[in-house]
Amino acid sequence: MKKLFACVLLFGLLLSGCWDLNDIDERSFVLGVAFDKEQMGEKYVMSIEIPVLANLGAEKGVSADQSLVLSTTGTAVAQMIKSLELRNWRPLFFGHTKIIVFGEEVAREGIWSFLNFFERNPHTDLRLKVYIADGEARDVLQTSNPREPLASIYLNRLTELESLTARTITQNFQDSLIRLHDTGNTILPRVRSTETEFVIGGGALIKDWKLIAWLGENEAFAAQFLFDEVTKSNISVKLDEYIYSVFVSSSSTKIKPVLISEQLAFKIDIKIECIVNEVFSLTRMDTDYVPLKEIENKVTEFVTDLINHLLEKLQSLKVDPFAFSQLTFRYYPEIWTKHKNHWDEEFFPQIQFLVNCETQVRQTGILE
Repeated sequence: MKKLFACVLLFGLLLSGCWDLNDIDERSFVLGVAFDKEQMGEKYVMSIEIPVLANLGAEKGVSADQSLVLSTTGTAVAQMIKSLELRNWRPLFFGHTKIIVFGEEVAREGIWSFLNFFERNPHTDLRLKVYIADGEARDVLQTSNPREPLASIYLNRLTELESLTARTITQNFQDSLIRLHDTGNTILPRVRSTETEFVIGGGALIKDWKLIAWLGENEAFAAQFLFDEVTKSNISVKLDEYIYSVFVSSSSTKIKPVLISEQLAFKIDIKIECIVNEVFSLTRMDTDYVPLKEIENKVTEFVTDLINHLLEKLQSLKVDPFAFSQLTFRYYPEIWTKHKNHWDEEFFPQIQFLVNCETQVRQTGILE
C-alpha cells in the first residue's frame, strides 16, 4: 500500500503540467501607460508603450523601432485594455510596467478611477511611479532619446537619478496609494517632455485625488524634507565673495503635534549633515579657510525659509498632503474628532508650524 501511494505521489509530481501556461512570446509587456482626455467628446485616451522584442537586439546602424505606442479611446480602463488587446493580438501584461502618466486635463478631473484598475491587478509592480504631465501624457511615451529608445525605462531611470537632487518627488506607486487612501492628498512628480528629452522637476499637488496646483523645484525640495526623503542633494550658499556648494549626505525629519496655549501646533525638527564639496569665487583664490559655522547657519536659514514658504502656500490652498491630520488623530483624537469634517477647509489653514533646523558640516574635502 505504501509503495502504491509513493508511485501515485511520484506520478503526480512528474506528470503534472502548468494549467495556466502562457508563453513569454505570447504576451505584450506594457512598460508605460498614459491617460489623456479625448479632444472631442467625453471619452478618455489610453496609450501604452510596448517593446518590440525582435528589434531590441538589432545591430548598431540598423534603423528599427524598438518600441510601439498604441492608443485607444473608452470610458473605463478595463474596456480600453480589451480594445488594445484586439489590435495587438497578444494579452497585455502589466507586471513590468514602470510608469503611469496622467495628462493635466485628466488629472484635474481626478485619477482615482484610473488607479483603481492597477491597484486591483495582482501583477502590478508596486515600485512603478505615477507622474502628472504638464500637457499631454501620450507625448511622454513618444519621446525618443538616442541613448535610451524605451521612453518608459528612460523616465524611470531619470527619476531615480533626480532623487539625488531632491528637486522632484520620488515616491513609488505603493507610497502614493497609501497617502491617497489616507487623506486623498499627496504630491506627485511633474514631467515635461520634448521630442528627445524629459524634464522632471517640481511636483503636482493633489487634493481629493485631483490636481489643483503645480509646485516649483524649491517647493518640491521642501516637500521632500517634510516627507523625510532627502538622502542626497546639493545646496549652494553665498558668503561675501564666495559661493559654497554643500552636499547633503543625510537628513532626518521628525514631526510632532503639540499644544501651545491650548492651540494645536506642529513641531518640525530637521537635522542635516553635509559636506562642503566646492568653494567658488571669480575674484578671490584664498579658499583654504572654510567658515563652517556661517555655512551651517546659511543652510539652516535656507531650508527653514523653503519649508515655511511651502507650508504657507499649502495653507492658502487649503490642502494637507503630509497627513498632519493623521498625526493629530494619533496624539490628540479629541481635536481630530472635533475638526475632522472641515480639516482642510477651515482648521488646517489656522495651524501654527514651528520649524527647527540644525545643520552640521562633517567634512570640507581633502584640502582640510
